[in-house]
Amino acid sequence: MIKLNELGDKKFEIVLSKSFDFENLNDFRFFLKKVQKEGGKNLNINFEKVEYIDSSALGMLMLAKHETDMNQCELKLCKIKDGHAKDVLHLVKFNQLFTIQEG
Repeated sequence: MIKLNELGDKKFEIVLSKSFDFENLNDFRFFLKKVQKEGGKNLNINFEKVEYIDSSALGMLMLAKHETDMNQCELKLCKIKDGHAKDVLHLVKFNQLFTIQEG
């Protein structure tokens, strides 16, 4: 299960679960819309717990990129650890589309 943290000053963080996949689609979209409604200016997507990512998750990230760009909200993918998720993100060259903070 994923969750949304409000960090104050229009900053938000979506904390992902162990598997970032189709099962998270509705929650992710809901949180993304909530950030937009609140006028979010910074959104971090926290990958600290993520061990698995699928193609639907890549689509969700592209949706987040599109929505945040349209709303002048800075988007970062954070706390990406070595493993499957990091390998997939680099394989599809998301490091060229997103600001990525490893760790």
